[in-house]
Amino acid sequence: MPLISSIFIVLLYIKGMAEKIIYSVLEIHSRRIRELVESKKYRNPEDFLKNAIEILLTWESDYPEECMEIMKGLMPLSLKQEKFMKQSMDSNEIKNQFGTLEIDNVEYETTKQKELSLSDEDHLKLRNNFQHTKKFIKSLKITTPKNQISYDGYPLLSGFYSRLLPVKIVLATLCHQIERKKDSKIELKELRVHAFDIAEEIAETLIKYENEHSIPRNKKTSTGFPKRSGKDEDEEKIIMAQKRFKDKFIGRVRKSRTTKNDHFEGALSALGLVTAFNENEKIFVSLTALGKKFFLMDNPIVEGEYEKGSLTKQEAEFILKELIPQRELEHRFVKTVISVVEKFQKGKSNSKESQKEFEKITHSLDKEIKNTALNFLKENPKMLDLYNLNHLDRKNETTERKITQWRLATMGRLTEMNVVNWTINENGDSEYSLI
Repeated sequence: MPLISSIFIVLLYIKGMAEKIIYSVLEIHSRRIRELVESKKYRNPEDFLKNAIEILLTWESDYPEECMEIMKGLMPLSLKQEKFMKQSMDSNEIKNQFGTLEIDNVEYETTKQKELSLSDEDHLKLRNNFQHTKKFIKSLKITTPKNQISYDGYPLLSGFYSRLLPVKIVLATLCHQIERKKDSKIELKELRVHAFDIAEEIAETLIKYENEHSIPRNKKTSTGFPKRSGKDEDEEKIIMAQKRFKDKFIGRVRKSRTTKNDHFEGALSALGLVTAFNENEKIFVSLTALGKKFFLMDNPIVEGEYEKGSLTKQEAEFILKELIPQRELEHRFVKTVISVVEKFQKGKSNSKESQKEFEKITHSLDKEIKNTALNFLKENPKMLDLYNLNHLDRKNETTERKITQWRLATMGRLTEMNVVNWTINENGDSEYSLI
C-alpha cells in the first residue's frame, strides 16, 4: 500500500457493490502504524489494517466472542496489554486462552534482579572461577535435547548486536551457572537474571576504566552493555531497559506471526552458541558444540585485563570464520564492507582526487550494503515477507534508517574484532581502514 504524504489511503472494495470506501488515515495514526511495523509487531501496514478491520467486524457480528481468537493471533502481547488482561480477566481463563504470560516472568525477574543487585562482586566470582569452569565445560558432553525451540532463520545479526563482547559475557555466565549446578543446562529465566547482573557489574567496571584512561567513544569496550540505573529513574523504564538487553543478548521465546511456530531469538541463538528447549513446561538453555568451543577461548575482559581490548585474535577469527557465516546475509555484508574499505583505503593513498571520495565512504558503504541485500533477496524471495524485508527497494526514511543501522552494527563488530580501524575526523565524520 503506497504512502502519500505520509498518509495511508485505504480503498475498500465491497463485494456486490459498485461504491468504494475511501479513508485517509490521520498522520498521527500512520506514524504509529509505521512504528509498529518497524518493531516487527506487524509484517506491513496492510497486515495492521487487515487485523484492525477484522477485529471490529467480528465485534459487530453475531459472534463477538471470536475476537479472542483474533487477539491470540496477535501475540506476543505487550507488557501493558498483559497487565491489563491480568487486571480484567479471570486467571484460569487467561491460562486457557493465552498460556503463561510474559509479564509473569518479568515480575519474577524484577524481584530476583533486585536481590542480585545487592552484591557487586558476582563478576569477580565468575572471574576467579573461570579456569575451574573451563575444566568442567571441557569435559562436558554436548548432546541434542528433545523439544528444541529453533532460531527463526533471520539471515542477519540484529542491528542491536553492534558489539559481541556482551555475548561472550553471557556465554561465560551460562557456563559458570552450569558448572555451579553440575548440570548441562540452566533454566532460561535464571540465565537472564544472572547474566544481566554480571553484565551490569562488568559495565560499571569498564566505564570507570574508560573514564580514567580517556578512552574515545569509538574505542569503548562498554558499548552494548547495560548501564546501571539511577536511584530516581522510573521503575518501569528500568524494567524495560533490562528486558531489552535480556531479549537481545540472552534470548527469549517468541511465536512467529508468519509461521505460527515458537522460536528462540537473541544473539546467542543467532550465532549458534546455545540450544533452547522445553522440559516439563519450562524453558532451558544448553551449550552447542560451537558455544563450548567459543567459551573455552580466553577473553581479556572476563579475566579483568581491560587494556587488551574486547576480544582475542583467536576469538575474532572464530567469530568471522565459524559464527557469522551461519547468517548468510550478514556474511555477505562483511565481505562487502571489507571490499569497500579496501578500495577507499587504496584510493586515499593514491591521489588527492581520491581523498575527496574517501570522505564519502559511508555513502558508498550504504549503497553497497543495500545492493548486497537486494541481490540476496532476489536469490531468496521467500525471505521478503517472512522477515519483513520487502521495503528495501523503496527510497524512503524507513529504508535509509534500516541501511544505516546495518552499516553501524557491522562496522562496530568489525572494529571490535580488529578487522577495521574506525576513527572520527575533525569534522566528526567516521573514517575506516583495514587493520
